[in-house]
Amino acid sequence: MRRAYLKYGIDIGLIITFILCFFTGIVKMPALLEITGLTRHVIRFKYITMVHDASGVALGLLVLAHLALNWGWIVAMTRQLGKGKSG
Repeated sequence: MRRAYLKYGIDIGLIITFILCFFTGIVKMPALLEITGLTRHVIRFKYITMVHDASGVALGLLVLAHLALNWGWIVAMTRQLGKGKSG
């Protein structure tokens, strides 16, 4: 049961860090700035960049944890899919 809570916590963390990284990445897009007429002086890019970078690193670490916790399932599914193709 504790493993299930750990997986749930990691998945919630993945959702939160993905949303942060995704939206700060969109805000930083030069094309968006051009379209909206916003400048780097209007938006505090220092803070957006800090959030973007930190959430990107956290997202990467959470993905590694997610893969590690699900590695057995990944291997089993790969084997199962491999058998299905040859047979």
